[in-house]
Parts: sequence; C-alpha cells; structure tokens
Amino acid sequence: KDQLTNPLKGTRSAALLEGPTTSLAFEAVLSTLEYFNTPSNRNPSTSPRIVRFYAQDDEGLWGPRSSLVIAFRAVNNAPVVDLNGAAVVGSATDALYTENDNPIVIAPLATLFDVDSPELYKMSVTLTIRLDGDSEKLTIPATTLASLNNNITLLQTPSESSFTLEFSGKASISVYEELLRVVSYFDFAEEPVPGMRSVAVVVEDRSS
Repeated sequence: KDQLTNPLKGTRSAALLEGPTTSLAFEAVLSTLEYFNTPSNRNPSTSPRIVRFYAQDDEGLWGPRSSLVIAFRAVNNAPVVDLNGAAVVGSATDALYTENDNPIVIAPLATLFDVDSPELYKMSVTLTIRLDGDSEKLTIPATTLASLNNNITLLQTPSESSFTLEFSGKASISVYEELLRVVSYFDFAEEPVPGMRSVAVVVEDRSS
C-alpha cells in the first residue's frame, strides 16, 4: 500500500513514499507533489529552496540523487494603521471637538505595524471633509519633527474641501507612529458648520 508521510526535522520537511508498488504508481504520486509556505510566516526568507529526490528498488539499491531548486519570491506587505490602538477591537477611532476649543489630538493611541519592513518612507493624514474651508486644519506641535527625526519633511496641502499633512523621509516605524499620535484638529470659524468630519491616514513603506 502506498503511503505518504511528512515528518518535520528542524528546518527540513521530508516526504516518504513507500511501496511495494509499480514505478508508474510512484511517478503518479510524484507528479502531484506541491510546495507551500505556511501563511503564518509573513516575512519568509527569499533563499532558494532545494528539493532532493532519492529512489530505492526492492533489493535495497539506491539510485542517483536528483535535485530541484525552487526560486522564492517574497511580496511586500503593506503597513497597517490602527487608529484606536492594539488593545481595542477595530482600527477606527472618534474624537469630539467643541467650538472654540484648542486643537485636539485625534488619535493619541494610534499604532503602526509593518511585518516585513522596520522603516517607513511616507505618511499622509488628510482631513477629507472640510465644511468650514480654511478655518479647519490639521497640525502638529512645531518642535515635534525636529525632536523626533530631522530626516522627515512636512508638506501641508490645503484645498477647498480637504487639508493634508504629508510626512516624507526614511525613519523607523516608531517615529512615524509618534508623529501620528500628535496630529491635532482645530476649527477657528466664528460660526462653525456642525457635523461629522473625516480623517484618512495612509502610510507607505519603500515598496508600497
């Protein structure tokens, strides 16, 4: 009876096919042999994988070894933004701004995560609903950039309906996370339009 077993030995995986049976039966099983990388391994090595084949006849004689090289191409995993922090279910958060308030921090518990990159290169924080036009803005403390990382530049882009803070430059995830946590919203209109505002956060690593 044919059987296929897969004992794991350290970093190696072995498949053993045993007979007795015909060579055609062995060929049929070998033609279905597949390789996979466990989905839980989100940052796998890109080193080539080598599969070696050995065959033994019914008299115990081993034939020559054959080898197969599997080229491995990893994919880039995009950074993950969690605005309400890792301890809370979901990734969105809410903030309440009252007329005449000072700027309020919108995501003080925000976290950033990238499984295959220790550094980030860009982050945009956009106020996408701007009911009071130029009276509504996003801001960060004036000294924050200099104190965290002087490689990062800040570009402020206002429009009639939106306002964007764009941070650019190579820095650790923790630096970008700290920047996100101090982004504040304010509206200095004399008679602000009530209603919901929305803020979108997009983070990029080098390959995004």
